[in-house]
Amino acid sequence: MRKTDKQPKRKTGLDYFLIFWVSLLIVLGVGLGGLFLIRGGVANPPEEEPEAPVASVDARPIPQAASPKEETEEPLQEPEPEPEPEPEPAEPVTLAFAGDILFDPSYAIMSAINKNGGEISSAFSPDLMEEMRNADFFLVNNEFPYTTQGSPLPNKAFTFRAKPESVRFLQDMGADLVGLANNHASDYGEISLLDTLDTLDGAGIPHIGAGHDLSEAAAPYYYETGDLRIGFIAATQIERLDPPDTKGATDSSPGVFRCWDPKKLLEVIRDAKTQCDFLVVFIHWGTESQEAVDWAQTDQAPKIAEAGADLIVGAHPHVLQKIDI
Repeated sequence: MRKTDKQPKRKTGLDYFLIFWVSLLIVLGVGLGGLFLIRGGVANPPEEEPEAPVASVDARPIPQAASPKEETEEPLQEPEPEPEPEPEPAEPVTLAFAGDILFDPSYAIMSAINKNGGEISSAFSPDLMEEMRNADFFLVNNEFPYTTQGSPLPNKAFTFRAKPESVRFLQDMGADLVGLANNHASDYGEISLLDTLDTLDGAGIPHIGAGHDLSEAAAPYYYETGDLRIGFIAATQIERLDPPDTKGATDSSPGVFRCWDPKKLLEVIRDAKTQCDFLVVFIHWGTESQEAVDWAQTDQAPKIAEAGADLIVGAHPHVLQKIDI
């Protein structure tokens, strides 16, 4: 039977010779490459340089120069404190004033009241009556005495007086203060002025501008509401004759506070201004029935204001005169 399997070939001498030299070349190549790596790298590191001597230095930190960006940056600003809340505004105070009033039953002014039941409200429109009564403070010029005594001043063209019980009209109107510095306060003599003081005191209505002596006549009245203190002074520069029909108060006798010579008035104003927050001067001046102010008004008004008055209210002309600042 014929064999089909191949038989291994036997190696000859030439085969072993070739194997020997190939192996030797591989060993030499590997050895020379390793020697080259050892010499250029790890086996022989370069000698270290000797250390330099250490110098002594200042231990303080060295300031660093700002970079260009830092130099251009704006410094940080502290936030502004928030503004304190504004205080609540104070409640407004309404002051009302009335000029020359007359309760003498002999004159036409009282006829409307007498014909309509004798009540003061019949002489005013409802809205005006409400305005007077609702004002926080209402000052009127009481230009007549309350009396049943005395005699009319001689040689005086017009003399007035009212029954003492008519003082209730002031209360019905809502009056809080009465000014007596005018040229009719003692039309029936000194006794009529004294009766007036007693009548007002008995009704509990304060008054300014007249008194038992000059100290009382010139004394201010102060009204306080909340934290506000308001002062009131009343004076008259009518009449201009010397001696006047209406006697001025002295240190020892009754009368009105006269200011034809304003020296005393200015002294009182300066002192009163130190005692209050707001000062009103209620002055009897001007020329009757004349809308233009006269020279005495323009002369005294700046002096009164400079002395400390915050508001000047005038009466006597019986017509409206200008409002000025």
